[in-house]
Amino acid sequence: MEYIQIKEKSREVLDNYKEMDEDLANRLIDDLSSIIDPKFISRDWALRVPYSQDTSGGGTDNVNEYRTPDIVVLPTNVQEVAHICSIALKYKVPVNVISTGLNTTAMALPLFRGIMIDLKRMNRILEIDKEGLTITVEPFVSYARAQAELEPLDLRINIPGAPNSVSIVANNLFIGMKFYSAKFGYGAMEIVGLEYVLPDGTILRTGALLSDPIETTSKYKQGIHSEPSEGNGRVCVQSWGPDLTGLPQQGVGGNGIVTKMCIKIYRKLKNTEILCYGFKDLENTTRILAEICGQDIGYGALMGASQDNAQAAQHSNKDVEIFQAMSKSSIKTMKSGIKMMLKSIPLMFNKSYREIFKGFMALGPVNYVFMAFLIGTKRKIEYDNLRIQNILKDKSINSEKIRDATPYQKHNFWPYNDEAEPEYIYKLVKNSGMKDFRYDWLLRGGKFLDYCDITARMMRKTTGLSIKSSRMTYDKVKDVIDFFIKKLEKHFPEAVEEDKWGVVIIPGIGSHFICLEYVITYDPRNQEEKDKTFKVFREFIVESMEKGIYFTNHSKLYRDSIEKMMMPKIWELTKEIRDSFQATVLCPH
Repeated sequence: MEYIQIKEKSREVLDNYKEMDEDLANRLIDDLSSIIDPKFISRDWALRVPYSQDTSGGGTDNVNEYRTPDIVVLPTNVQEVAHICSIALKYKVPVNVISTGLNTTAMALPLFRGIMIDLKRMNRILEIDKEGLTITVEPFVSYARAQAELEPLDLRINIPGAPNSVSIVANNLFIGMKFYSAKFGYGAMEIVGLEYVLPDGTILRTGALLSDPIETTSKYKQGIHSEPSEGNGRVCVQSWGPDLTGLPQQGVGGNGIVTKMCIKIYRKLKNTEILCYGFKDLENTTRILAEICGQDIGYGALMGASQDNAQAAQHSNKDVEIFQAMSKSSIKTMKSGIKMMLKSIPLMFNKSYREIFKGFMALGPVNYVFMAFLIGTKRKIEYDNLRIQNILKDKSINSEKIRDATPYQKHNFWPYNDEAEPEYIYKLVKNSGMKDFRYDWLLRGGKFLDYCDITARMMRKTTGLSIKSSRMTYDKVKDVIDFFIKKLEKHFPEAVEEDKWGVVIIPGIGSHFICLEYVITYDPRNQEEKDKTFKVFREFIVESMEKGIYFTNHSKLYRDSIEKMMMPKIWELTKEIRDSFQATVLCPH
C-alpha cells in the first residue's frame, strides 16, 4: 500500500469520529458518575482542549481544528479505570490514556475523540521492597520522585535517557532505553509484574503482582502521597500458564491500561566516573563501543551526534538559534571562539577552569561523542579506566587522535566529584555566547544528576520524530546510519546540510546487540512538513525491515499498515487476539 493511500485511509477513519452528541455524552457521564466522583469528570471544552496537543504540537495554528476528547475523566484507582473501560465498551466509545504528558508523535492524542483517561491522580509509590529489590508504582510516578524516595535507602532506579519527570510505567512499556542497558537491560526487562485493565474492564495481574496484590482502594487525599509499604521479598515472577506481562507492550495503549507496575531497583554504588571522548569517524566510535561492551567494562556506554546533543543542552530557544547560527558558519564559530578565549584569559589562572576549557574545546571539532559510565569500587573504576585507555590506543580499533573531554564532564557532573567547581562551567558557557544559561539551572541540573546520572535530551527545545531500533549488531551500525542519511538527503536535504538530525547508540545486554535512536527535527505547526516527515519515516522503516532491522516506537496507525504488509501472518494473529477482547475500543486505529 502506497503512502498516499495510507494517508487517505487515515483521514477517512478519523473523519468518521465526529464530536459526540450531548445526549450520548450525558448518558456516559451519568454511568461514569455511579462510581467516580463527578468533580473528576468533565465535558467542559476549556478543560478538554489541552489534551489535543502533545510536546510535538497540535498540527495546526487554528485551535478550532484541534481534535479534542469528548469527556475527560481522572480516576484514582484500578476499579475506577475498569469501570470507565466497561462503560466505554457498552457504548462503543473510543478510550485514550495519558499520564505525565511527555508524549511525542501524537501517540496520546485523542485522534478518535471519545473518553480521555488522565491518570495524574494515580500517583502513589505503593511499595519499596528492600529485600526483593523492587518498587511498585502507579502510572503518574516519575523517575525523579521514585529516586527521591530511594535515595535515603541507598537504593537507585535504572534511569532512562528521558526527562526525569517522565512516567516510570509509560517509559518501561515503550522499551525505555537506559544508560546502563549493558548491565541491566531495557525497560521491558526491568518489569517483574503488572496490573492492567483489559478493554472490557477485566483486571489482570501478572508476575510478582499475581499473588498478594497491593490494595489500592484506600482513601486518597489530593496532593498527599501515602507512605509506601516496605514489602517482604517480592521476587517471584513465575506463574501457572502463559505469562501475559508482555501483552500491553505489543500494542501500547491498545491491549490494556497499566495501573500498577513492579520493577527492579538496585543498591546504590557510591563511586562513579564518566569518561567522555570526541571522534570524527563513526566507524571508530562504534568499534570502540563494541569492544568496551564486549569486554564487559563499566555499567554502560553511549554514543551520540555532537550537534544534536549540543542543541539539547541549551536552556532556551534563543540559545538554540545562536548555536545553530554558529554551526552553519565557520566564520561565526571562529569569531565566537576568539571572543570566548579573550573573555576567558583572566580565568585561566584557575586550574579548574583550565580543565573545563580543555575538555570543552575537545568537543568542538568532532562529529560524534562517546561516553563510558564506570561504577563500582575505586579499584574497579581504576582498572576499567585503564582497560578503556588501552582500547583507545589500539590502532586496530581506533585510528583517530583522541579528543578527551573528560575534564569538562568531571565538572559538568559535579555532584559526583568533590574537586569539581560548577561555577566555572557556568562562566565558560556564558563566555561561549549562550545568553539564557542560568546558574540556578546548573545547580538543579547537578541535583538531577544525583538522581538520574545523565542529562541527555533533558532540555531538548526542538521537536522531532524519534525512530528506534530494538536490535542491531555492531557491524551494521555504520551501514544503517548511511542508509538513514541517504533517505534524509532525498526528502530533507536541509536536515543533512544543517545538522537537523541526531543519532544515539546505546549498547544492549553485553555485546549482543545495540539500540539506535534517530531524531528528525521539524516544525510541529506545519502539517505539510509533518506529513512529509512521516513519509520518510515509513519508507525508512519498510526498507530497514527488509534489511533485517525491526523498528519500534511509532504510531499504531503506521505500525499496523507496515506490519500488515511486511508480516501478514503475524498481523492476522495479533489482530485476532486483540479483537477477542475488544482492543479496538481502546485503540480504534
